[in-house]
Amino acid sequence: MRARLLVLVLMAAAAGCRAASGSAPDPAAASRAAAEWAELFNAHRTSDLVNLYASDADSMPYDTPTVHGRPAIQAMFETFNRDNDDARHETTVDELVLTPDRSIERGRYRMTYIPKATHQPVVETGRHVMERRWIEGRWQIVWEVFNRDKP
Repeated sequence: MRARLLVLVLMAAAAGCRAASGSAPDPAAASRAAAEWAELFNAHRTSDLVNLYASDADSMPYDTPTVHGRPAIQAMFETFNRDNDDARHETTVDELVLTPDRSIERGRYRMTYIPKATHQPVVETGRHVMERRWIEGRWQIVWEVFNRDKP
């Protein structure tokens, strides 16, 4: 009896998520999300990149205060692109935890770029954790935190 009740509760919760978002969450899309982020970043498609974020998302980069909301996150990426050349980002997903409407991604990154101020190539490695939620029929980043392996 408990097993049936648990199944019914889980089915009702999943149905509620589908009804609220207009479509069922796509686990395969959650798995592809890191590659899509890197593709848009590497192509300097800032407007498309920032649309991967929820309107009230929080980005918590190292050495700086939290960046809140799409406009501020877009400004963060635009500033980075203005101040640097040849930026390239690669993500390795170490763990992806999925629920019916949430995705938690833990991974590593490698980013290369050339600051315009110094013209000295930089190779940065680090880690990140982010949560995506199924909002308006697609996975959107609601928060992310990342840090460098070396200062």
